Amino acid sequence: MKKITILLIMISVAFSYSCKKEDDHIKVKTVFRGQLRTNGTEDAVLMSNELARPYVAIMGEVQDKDKDIVIGGVQAAEEIAVMQVDEQGKFYFEIELYKDVAYTYSTWGYDKSLYGERSTNPMTIFAPSKRTSIYPGRDNHKIIYESAVSWVIPRFINTNTDPDNVDVFDLIDWGIKLEGNIDTTMSWIHSTWSGTYASGFEDQLSNTHHVTGKLTRNGVTKDVNIIYNVPPFDTTVVKIRY
Repeated sequence: MKKITILLIMISVAFSYSCKKEDDHIKVKTVFRGQLRTNGTEDAVLMSNELARPYVAIMGEVQDKDKDIVIGGVQAAEEIAVMQVDEQGKFYFEIELYKDVAYTYSTWGYDKSLYGERSTNPMTIFAPSKRTSIYPGRDNHKIIYESAVSWVIPRFINTNTDPDNVDVFDLIDWGIKLEGNIDTTMSWIHSTWSGTYASGFEDQLSNTHHVTGKLTRNGVTKDVNIIYNVPPFDTTVVKIRY
């Protein structure tokens, strides 16, 4: 009786493992749709008549038969499906994906004069986040923001209206110090990316356009971070108020 019990347990474990392995390879209907937009706007990405429209691809984990594809110690990705966007920058995939596999997306093929150097499909680091993951079995609707080429001339404006108070704004990273009732435009231009947030969504300070400094007002000094927005495709005098 004891031997029969042990045998039944072994069969049960083997059956359970077999079912688990089988479940791990089930494909489910998945939708991935959305639009490519210019960062800093709600407009579709600009497209050139001379170039093919940009591409969107679904990317999945890679387990190469010989060895994992790894870049800098990080898992790489493989292309599962790819398509060109339409004239409005929209895309729509309806595809069967393994429910136990992680997926994300990649885009490329933008006009380099408008969106920098992202012209061909790069080797993609596989690091899906909550925002960039494509979830098997769901309707995944994504707005993907691509940062455009932009140029900035900073203009600093002191908003303090007290004539008896002399503010000091020490912009340590920029190597300049502004004192008093200031409304000054810098004499230089720097190239940058469009929008406020690099990802197109509110994120950490490091992913924003911002200036950091120490502001002394009414005898009190405090750390100040000022986030600002940069319009796309043009040279803009950006007002930075403090």
